[in-house]
Amino acid sequence: MTPSEQPNNATLAIRVLQIGDIHYPEWRKISDRIDTKDGAFPEPLGTEIGRSTNHPIQIILRKLSHLIHNADISAVLVVGDITTKGDHQSYENALKHLSPILNMNAYIGRQPNAWLVPGNHDINRQEATDYGQTGKFNTLISIAAKYKWLAMPTSGILTSELSDGPARLNLIQINSCLGCGDHRGLPEPIRRTVKETIDKLLSEPAASSLLSKQKESADDFLADYYESLDTPAFSDEAIDNLMKFLDSTPDDSLNVILTHHNLLPQGQPRLAVYGELVNGGYLRRNLLSTPKTTIYLHGHIHDDPVEKISNSQRPGAGIICISAPEISRGFNELIFIFDAYGSPLGLRVKRHRFDRSAGLHPLPATDIPLSSKPGETSATSFAILQKAKALGKSHFQQLLQDCSSASIDANTLSNSLQQLYFQGLIRVDHPENEIRRWTVTA
Repeated sequence: MTPSEQPNNATLAIRVLQIGDIHYPEWRKISDRIDTKDGAFPEPLGTEIGRSTNHPIQIILRKLSHLIHNADISAVLVVGDITTKGDHQSYENALKHLSPILNMNAYIGRQPNAWLVPGNHDINRQEATDYGQTGKFNTLISIAAKYKWLAMPTSGILTSELSDGPARLNLIQINSCLGCGDHRGLPEPIRRTVKETIDKLLSEPAASSLLSKQKESADDFLADYYESLDTPAFSDEAIDNLMKFLDSTPDDSLNVILTHHNLLPQGQPRLAVYGELVNGGYLRRNLLSTPKTTIYLHGHIHDDPVEKISNSQRPGAGIICISAPEISRGFNELIFIFDAYGSPLGLRVKRHRFDRSAGLHPLPATDIPLSSKPGETSATSFAILQKAKALGKSHFQQLLQDCSSASIDANTLSNSLQQLYFQGLIRVDHPENEIRRWTVTA
């Protein structure tokens, strides 16, 4: 952790990494940083140049390895789609390759801190037919356990707790892929007729010629077709268990859901039979009925919006949806910030993104208030606010000196400034800096 990122000892932070869709081995098809226009350029030399400039995935994995090793990361969260088209060998190859990086703790004798959930592309469609809605996940669970990943949910939910002193965060894994890969969801006469029709078309020379030109096999074509009939959904059991769990937690608790599919419709228009969660609205309505904010982490859409849903009839209720992009574009670093007593103050979303011109670089952070009582300010914080208003714009040290007459020390000032910042009562020039370097405007 760099000095500018190091939380001071008056506030607490829980850091997690959110990794989006991986799609191994297709990630190898992502172009490197060479703009090839000369088809006659010697291939060995081109390959050597490509090695020297580095593939985007190499650069991103090195950054992830550095953060996991050095930045006090509490959890690595992978949102699914490890592979494509349910290829179990690719799924295992991906975890074999990635686990020493993403699940580093388990490989150096520490407590594992890497979680994942299934994605629709992880589902093997033959196993969906042979073993049913929950049995199709057994192979994925077995492979993940082999590489020391923590448990994966099927029809229910799995909960874990992350902590930093008195700060607590509940992590809830929930499977959104129960209906994925299951083309048996079509009524039997329709399913049989559809399959017979596709088989007949694929047997015709014109179809074979077309697929050959597209370098697509009949099996790939069928897989893509059936994917369009996926029915992404949460089980009733999972939603019931989730709501019971949330009801059992205090109003100021911090609850983070990890799943694959987006809760809100994606921003890009999508033409598909079941393009979104079939019961996403039902889950959304349930979450907004609670007097607390829930963080909803997902992938699937290959985009990275940060969106907030609120309920005007339930102040304090809300859902913050955060999507991670494909790993080839980068990842999210999430910093949950608490006061010295463990009460949530805010969430800082740091988006590490790759592009050809700048390489891997952080975008400006997004700060989101999380306090369950946003209108409440302690007497000490109120007194500090008045002094900040009197000074107009002041550096931390200047404000500390002005507060010394009120016996306010540096730790108390740091804690209060964090509270005032996330309540929107002060402005800070560079809030990502360590608090004692802040310049404050009230």
